[in-house]
Amino acid sequence: MEAITVTKTKPKTKKTGKKPDYILMDKNTKAVVFGFQTRAIQRMLDFDYICRREEPSVVVIVNPTRDGMHKCFWGTKEILIPMVKTLGSNKVTSRSRCNGKLCKFQISICYKQRST
Repeated sequence: MEAITVTKTKPKTKKTGKKPDYILMDKNTKAVVFGFQTRAIQRMLDFDYICRREEPSVVVIVNPTRDGMHKCFWGTKEILIPMVKTLGSNKVTSRSRCNGKLCKFQISICYKQRST
């Protein structure tokens, strides 16, 4: 039996400092949340805080029913996350610092079917 050695290699990038196309997310990725999903947003913020991220990953909430601010917890502090009605709003483009990729997070809820 042959021994296999695994070594970590850094992805090769050009001198431009851009990351390769196959890396979709990293520690600086920002999230735009569609819909007013308060539990999912708070869980994302809790995960970011536990991982000792410097800034929250959720930067704006797109909620077609209303504008305003949403109050969340970042560790022990309360923070305000802006809510906008459309994705084309100035708050989305200025806050998210998008890198040209849009990721869709889908939250699935499974219900147990009743037996009759």
